[in-house]
Amino acid sequence: MEKKKFNLGETASEAGKAAAGLFGKAKNAVVNAVDQNDDGRFDLKDVSALAGTIGTATSNAASAIQESAETRKREYDKKIFQPIFAENLDDADFVLPKMIRLTEMDKKRAESDVCQGSIGFYSDFKEMKLVNIFRDKLNVFGLSFYPDTDSEIYYVDPCDRDHYIALEDYFVYLKKMRVSELQWIAESLGA
Repeated sequence: MEKKKFNLGETASEAGKAAAGLFGKAKNAVVNAVDQNDDGRFDLKDVSALAGTIGTATSNAASAIQESAETRKREYDKKIFQPIFAENLDDADFVLPKMIRLTEMDKKRAESDVCQGSIGFYSDFKEMKLVNIFRDKLNVFGLSFYPDTDSEIYYVDPCDRDHYIALEDYFVYLKKMRVSELQWIAESLGA
């Protein structure tokens, strides 16, 4: 059997042809992948189209990130400011507590988007949730106050759920009411 002679030049030539074929196929695949206008070439028009596509994708991603950040900020502000709106009053979960606070809207809440249109807010005071009502929104609640609305903390009248008494006048008021009731009873009995 005759041995085939190894020819380095011929082997190199064959390898070169194979590499050129592969490179040509790879080149065609790359051109086809980046050819945006399907003209079979990769040129400046394709670069412009790619830039536009990348720009649109980047813009969309930036918009989505901004929208997500704004949503998280709103949720955080709601959690911090705890606003109360007039429509909350109709919820079965909303119950006006025995102790309330009358206040003015502060600058932070006035500037916050989540507090626009609010009539008050919740705040945590020790182990209870305190309802803070803005003085200019009192009419929404349909409450009455004794002696007026100039005090800060009010407690509910034990005889009338819609009547709140200033905390500093609470015991004096109840004593007056008790004395008035006793006088009425005495007069009714003919004393």
